[in-house]
Amino acid sequence: MSKPKSPWNKNEEKSSHFSFGILLWLGFLVFVVLLLWSLFIFFSHQSSTEEDVYLKLVQHVGILTLVSSGLVYVQRIKFGEVIRNILIWTGIASILLLCYAYRIELSHVVHRVSGKFIPEQAIVSEMNAPISAAGANGHFM
Repeated sequence: MSKPKSPWNKNEEKSSHFSFGILLWLGFLVFVVLLLWSLFIFFSHQSSTEEDVYLKLVQHVGILTLVSSGLVYVQRIKFGEVIRNILIWTGIASILLLCYAYRIELSHVVHRVSGKFIPEQAIVSEMNAPISAAGANGHFM
């Protein structure tokens, strides 16, 4: 009987050979560094200060190295899973963006609902008049 498929039971074969992903990552990194270096040499007069250019160059190469390090695992990528994760994160970001865009309108909803749960809390109506709900004992405060 085979084991059920789960993230904890994966059979990963460890290989000692130099993988294609590492070669691809190193080649990409060398290409981009050479491209940036050639642009730096040919268009060095376009920058405002020399120190600023060196710092930006080092910063961009560092960010590129960090972001492109995912190419090391290029053979282990399951593209269906990647697309699913991208769609999930896009949905989460869209919901957060919508909540931020309608935060003022949603704050009215929060105040109205909290006024139902906490009767002592007044709700401000459209006419800027406070509305209080009666408590369990029939009193307003």
